[in-house]
Amino acid sequence: MREISHYPDNETAFRVLAKIARLEIVETETFPAEDVAIFMKALV
Repeated sequence: MREISHYPDNETAFRVLAKIARLEIVETETFPAEDVAIFMKALV
């Protein structure tokens, strides 16, 4: 099962990730979301 969660900022997201990691029963991947225009600009 995959779930996408949204947090107000990266600091909050990483705090949540750290608490989940302590459980040692869940595998997570965290990627910050970015505006599409900024993402496309970074590719060029």
